[in-house]
Amino acid sequence: MVFLLKKCCPSFFLFRNNTIIPNINNKFMITSYKKKWNISNTIFYVNYDRSKIIYFCYRQNRDGIYLAKISKYKKNEMDVIKKLKNMNYIIQIKDLFYNEHGSIIIMKYYPNLDLQKYLSMSYNYSLDIIIFNLLQCIISLHKMKIYHRDIKLENFIIDHEYGFKVLLSDFEMATENLRLNNKQGSLYYLPPEYFTNKCVDNKKRDFWALGVVIYFLIYKDFPFNGESYTEIKYNILNQKIKYKKVNNKYKILLINLLKKNPEKRLIIELK
Repeated sequence: MVFLLKKCCPSFFLFRNNTIIPNINNKFMITSYKKKWNISNTIFYVNYDRSKIIYFCYRQNRDGIYLAKISKYKKNEMDVIKKLKNMNYIIQIKDLFYNEHGSIIIMKYYPNLDLQKYLSMSYNYSLDIIIFNLLQCIISLHKMKIYHRDIKLENFIIDHEYGFKVLLSDFEMATENLRLNNKQGSLYYLPPEYFTNKCVDNKKRDFWALGVVIYFLIYKDFPFNGESYTEIKYNILNQKIKYKKVNNKYKILLINLLKKNPEKRLIIELK
């Protein structure tokens, strides 16, 4: 990873004994191919997570706080991100730099919680408003012929800057291919056909995962649980979903989003 950073953005960090240290000089530069972007700021923190992705926060004069994500180059992610700049219900992408060594995505920093943490904080929230926002996130993305493939609570960001809004984030697994046989994803959100079909319809997969998110919003639990991968997989394939007391409109929505047969699953599109 140190090699990647030296090649991709040598002026972002100091390197001492293979340790990544924030460079707190007042001015530094991002360069990629012929693009240059001068920033006058100070780094607030660096986070090196399990997936070997580095995030750091900085303030740019007059524009507020931004987040830089530095990671290995992934063509599908870059192709998708280029199309998502300035889109509604998507995190704000400021700029994008990449080459064969790695990529830097500059995005707006949202200091509020992701949806999972937001729910755990016992806020009083309107189900109608959140569900409307979630649907808009998925519908807006699909209108661009882009499929997220990793819809989950943690990938929805709460934005309170101008009222209340939910934004979709993290496009590492996103694709422009409607059907893929790539076996990746977050277990609790995987549809039954993921385990039985070679190719999965990614639009229907996104709506299934959205159904799981909405189910969690209502019941504070996943529709399918287990103590192991095998048990959760079995339950997704075979267990009937239990709908406890809930407003009938939410129950109807869940029943149609969580149809085990993808051909019968609810799909919502903008014409």
